[in-house]
Amino acid sequence: MTPFDKVTYDFYSDELGRAVIPSAAEFNTYRLKNVLFVKGLYDDGLIVEREPDGIVKAICMMIEIDYQAGGNDTVTTSESIGGYSWSGTKKSLEVKKYEYLKLFCHITGGVR
Repeated sequence: MTPFDKVTYDFYSDELGRAVIPSAAEFNTYRLKNVLFVKGLYDDGLIVEREPDGIVKAICMMIEIDYQAGGNDTVTTSESIGGYSWSGTKKSLEVKKYEYLKLFCHITGGVR
């Protein structure tokens, strides 16, 4: 069993307790794309789980990002940092996905 076999709607809703994506069908719409993206990084030795099921958790959250964006590759964001704020910037989904990977996995500096 690979870490990618556990990337299911049941894990997303039961283990993570998430409910943003309402159905398994909508979850599966973005599953393959995200599993293949992370599998490439994993197979090349570029990510290592920081905690049990870290890869699965990261992929589930990445799928949630895709669902919220409707599959659009860029989303308009606005952020406030300290006393500064800005809006209307473009932040790619890939950048947001790496943020979840960094939460649950170590990202190495090169191929092992």
